[in-house]
Amino acid sequence: MLTEYLSWRWALYVNTPLALAAAVGAVFVLTESRGRERGRVDVLGAVLITAGLVALVYGFSMATTHGWTAPLTAGMLVTGVALLLMFVLTQARMPDPLLPLRIVAHRSRGGAYLAFGLVMIGMFGMFLLVSFYLQTVAGYTALRTGVAFLPFAAAVLLASTLVGRVMTRLRSGLPLAAGVLLAAAGMDWLTQLGIDSGYTGDVLPALVLVGLGLGTMSPVAANLATFGVAERETGVASAVFNASEQVGASVGVAVLNTLAATSTAAYLAAHPQSHGTELAGVVHGYTVATAWAAGILAVGAVVVLILVNARLDMRTEPTARARRRTNVQLPDDERLDIDSLISSSEGALS
Repeated sequence: MLTEYLSWRWALYVNTPLALAAAVGAVFVLTESRGRERGRVDVLGAVLITAGLVALVYGFSMATTHGWTAPLTAGMLVTGVALLLMFVLTQARMPDPLLPLRIVAHRSRGGAYLAFGLVMIGMFGMFLLVSFYLQTVAGYTALRTGVAFLPFAAAVLLASTLVGRVMTRLRSGLPLAAGVLLAAAGMDWLTQLGIDSGYTGDVLPALVLVGLGLGTMSPVAANLATFGVAERETGVASAVFNASEQVGASVGVAVLNTLAATSTAAYLAAHPQSHGTELAGVVHGYTVATAWAAGILAVGAVVVLILVNARLDMRTEPTARARRRTNVQLPDDERLDIDSLISSSEGALS
């Protein structure tokens, strides 16, 4: 609505009142917390990871206008990879690392981060390409395009509600892989787009599939993100989860937009120029990009299924079993000591 009736720039102000409300709430509601241990701030790690991700995303973006073999593109991509490798090496040696590598080395947590990042690639790629298609090919207005995406939100809500009720009964890798596969199916559906494709039969099913995929894996991934970590590291683990979303979205948009643009350029270079050819080339670029996204997601689903083997009820079952085995009549203070001992033992085992 802002884009349709005011200007697209107004969309950038949407977060301002929310941020102000959060800032006021933080001042008046949150209480100060202090950690027992004081560590140094890992400035080097922060610089390396930030610069590496910026270089990587910028390199992917430059491939759209300069090509994959251009010195600027290749230089930025190589620089990004080198900086990220340096980040990993420094984190392994730092006494107080920005990201303790054991956080992501855990197979179930690492699988959750990977799954969420992959689905973000598919979701934001879908937002970008479907928005372009509906407005440049199908002739939708900005407002009508926004309304067309509402079934996606409904699918996310439905799937996350249903999965949230049963996720503790399943091996976590199953809903994670299923969610990634559903998103892959949605991206694959978009490869069928043509100039005369309709919304109901060609776009809507893809939106629903990607929405179901995100809703299926999101509650599981969010819980696995801090699964089994020490209390002092829960902030780091949840930050990695949020970072996987942002990185997946940024890389996904950059890579898929680049693939679409280069495929369109190649199509136009190989066909006679006309208005119909231009539209066909644009749609061809979209379908090539969505095919790549579907393939990446499908491979990722297999990897996630192999990696993730945890059950989310593992942290509560030992306590229940231990209490059943120690179900004896004791004074309240002694019972409290046993509960504390059980909790401490579980923490050590984790």
